[in-house]
Amino acid sequence: MTHNFAQRADGFANTLDDRLERINSTLDTRARQISETLVARTREQVGPDVELMVDAWTSLDVETAVRLGEALRPYRIKWLEDYLLPDDLAGYARV
Repeated sequence: MTHNFAQRADGFANTLDDRLERINSTLDTRARQISETLVARTREQVGPDVELMVDAWTSLDVETAVRLGEALRPYRIKWLEDYLLPDDLAGYARV
């Protein structure tokens, strides 16, 4: 039983999209609070002069990225990295 590479890649992409959709739907208020707590504690430990960077591992959608960014604003992170998939140019424009 052989599958060509394109079919396997499409199947993987669909599976990944499904998983990311589930992750995004579970990044609710509680998950954002946990993320904010981690960043707040880090800011407290390193002080105001250290730049903080957060990597979201391309796991967010536009709405979640904006909400998380707003929640982290008081901690002056330098950037929120890889919050959307790299080819989501429309999403980056909306953020």
